[in-house]
Order: sequence, then C-alpha cells, then structure tokens
Amino acid sequence: MLGYPDQALQKDAEAHTLASELAHPFSMTYALIFAALLHHYRREIPQVQARAEVVMALSTEHGFPS
Repeated sequence: MLGYPDQALQKDAEAHTLASELAHPFSMTYALIFAALLHHYRREIPQVQARAEVVMALSTEHGFPS
C-alpha cells in the first residue's frame, strides 16, 4: 500500500482479474488473501469477511492446508 490505498485497490482488482483468467485456484486464493488484508488495513470489515469466506471455501474445495 505504501500510503496509496486507491492504487492498492486497483492492483487488487488487476490481481483478481488475472487469477480468474488463469483459472488457477491457488493464485485466486492468494489474491483474495491479499485483498482481505488490504480491506483490513482500510477498516472495511464486511469486505474482509466476504473475502475470508471465499478463501475458506476455495481452500476446502481444493484441499489446501489450513
């Protein structure tokens, strides 16, 4: 973030788009974890919760270690 939260949100959107295009579950999970942290730093709790729930579902679906 380095003090540029709007740029961080843009990069987050780009990472999410790329991970979706690749259809690579690990990349998608990683991008969502970063997004959750980003929203945590911005104190946007509903967005943190939403991303955490998707991460947990993807991790369970693909057998990622918890």
